[in-house]
Amino acid sequence: MAEEQTGRSKTFIASIVFIALIVVGAMVVLLTPRSSETESTPATTASPEAEGVEVDEDMEGIDPSVCGLAADPDMSMETPPQDAEAVTVGLVKVPGSDTFGPGDENTNVPTCWQYSEAGAVSAAYTFMATATDAARLTEGHLIEHLSEGPGRDEMLGQLEQLKRENPEQLGTTSAQIKPVGYRVLEFGNGQARIDVLVEHAEAPGEYAGMAYQLVWEDGDWKLEVTQMGENYSEMRRVPDPSDFVMWEMD
Repeated sequence: MAEEQTGRSKTFIASIVFIALIVVGAMVVLLTPRSSETESTPATTASPEAEGVEVDEDMEGIDPSVCGLAADPDMSMETPPQDAEAVTVGLVKVPGSDTFGPGDENTNVPTCWQYSEAGAVSAAYTFMATATDAARLTEGHLIEHLSEGPGRDEMLGQLEQLKRENPEQLGTTSAQIKPVGYRVLEFGNGQARIDVLVEHAEAPGEYAGMAYQLVWEDGDWKLEVTQMGENYSEMRRVPDPSDFVMWEMD
């Protein structure tokens, strides 16, 4: 039994290394903790109070959902929503619903989530799941899921260069993982930080975690990236997943 557990652990560690290679080679974005230098300020808009319109302070400066999903900034993800249904992303299924999204699909990837903790968690699950079929989904992931800016442009440029110079590398990348849990580390003011727990698909009980920094941009959740398009965060082993809320789609 001890030899079997050791073998599983070695397999999982190797898979984490493999996922890291996918992140670098296929430009699947994994994010860094937000610091005061990277905090973004909501866009300045005309004050509705001046026009006699009552405004929810939690939604001030937040663009409406691009696909019409009603925002719910006060909801909590202490327990998973009951109305979730399975949405296929790559080789795995992630939670979705008509309430919190995804509400659309573009460039082969789901898009458009609710401005809520549930919408942010569902989006983060989706961004992680693109690594399970990186060869097919990476370009759509970069185009649709990354926040606009020089970092996104840099990563798309790297992908185009890889397609020209080493296209065979794009044909084999995939990660044997599935998102199974989450922690909402931060939510509000157009920002969310979601820690996603993944399980090795071929080694049940072996877990890793990755935190994603999201920003509400153009009415949808996007991944916040550096100006240079660099990936700083590392996938880490999670020996004990008890700090996470488990949420898995069969």
